[in-house]
Amino acid sequence: MTINIPSFTEKRASQLRDAVRIIAWDAYKQENKVKGKDVAYKAYEAFDIEWKAHPIHKLDYEGVVEFAQDLGYEIKDLLAVRTEHYVRRNELNGTAKKPNLATNVADDRYDF
Repeated sequence: MTINIPSFTEKRASQLRDAVRIIAWDAYKQENKVKGKDVAYKAYEAFDIEWKAHPIHKLDYEGVVEFAQDLGYEIKDLLAVRTEHYVRRNELNGTAKKPNLATNVADDRYDF
């Protein structure tokens, strides 16, 4: 096995992809009228196949930012969506803890 340490930019691109996935999943559920936990699990299997094939996975940081901005999203808003999602998920699962907001704070090296 190899140890892979992602750069800050790679990590941020991954976080942005995850935020887009969260938004896409919410839209998918609404468009397909997915309701209920059991139905959602099965629907997510179909969604996940499409998501993994989406071209966003081939984009570097700048490409992900451009993709998001073309859809009208601000980077800080995507990071907030992601943070809110995981806070809510952890509360529902009973594993709530204070989120590490430092990983979602805008960095002066990037145009947020």
